Amino acid sequence: MTTTVSMWGNSVAVRIPRAILGLVNLAAGDQVNLMVNERGNIELSAVKEKHRHVQPAKAVTFDSVFAGYDGNRLDSSSAWPNDDMVGSEKGAWS
Repeated sequence: MTTTVSMWGNSVAVRIPRAILGLVNLAAGDQVNLMVNERGNIELSAVKEKHRHVQPAKAVTFDSVFAGYDGNRLDSSSAWPNDDMVGSEKGAWS
């Protein structure tokens, strides 16, 4: 396919046909890296997304999650001593 380098404000732009974008799993709005390779050609590659850290609600703290938990209550003879809910877990489902 052939495309044209066009003016876009104070910059220039190249339109990439949708069929080409689909082949490389890109869409409008995706960020890409541009570089010139050793042959003098422009290479375009997708920017790998960083992992998103989901922040808990401000009311969720370590203490609020484990409120009412008694580690001494566990029976060491069984890996899963019971299915009882404790602390905030119990309050959320009660």
